Amino acid sequence: VQSVRFMGGGNNTHLVTGGDDALVKYWDITLGDQVATFGGHSDYCRSVSTSRGDPNIFLTGGYDHRCFLWDARTKDPVRSWVHASESPVE
Repeated sequence: VQSVRFMGGGNNTHLVTGGDDALVKYWDITLGDQVATFGGHSDYCRSVSTSRGDPNIFLTGGYDHRCFLWDARTKDPVRSWVHASESPVE
């Protein structure tokens, strides 16, 4: 695990992780369970950022030079783009 962030909304019961397996994982810490896995990165996922206003929205970045905007209620990214072809997102 390279990046961990609590989801917004203030209750601190869910978090998102990104790691060297290129997967983004969504956790319910009250249950101690992984709730969902999001695939999209093709290399290390090194950065996770969450929305303060919406407990379902988060952004990830990785060594594949890509950024993904996610909604935890869906499995597919809401949006994706290449950050810079010569530098990974950290």
